[in-house]
Amino acid sequence: MMINIELHIDEVNGVLNLLGKMPTETNVWPLCAKIREQAQTQLNAAQQQQQEPQDGNGEGSSAN
Repeated sequence: MMINIELHIDEVNGVLNLLGKMPTETNVWPLCAKIREQAQTQLNAAQQQQQEPQDGNGEGSSAN
């Protein structure tokens, strides 16, 4: 079962910082990597959404 949790980017960074301070024998690295991977995927998608309307407006204005 998967659980989705919504956090602000600053909160995610705070969690990662805390996890990063844990001793290596806790084997927390895979969890940190999973969080980073999911966050990066979402950040990339958000950046693409922000760029698409700008690209569309730029093409429309050059055609006129």
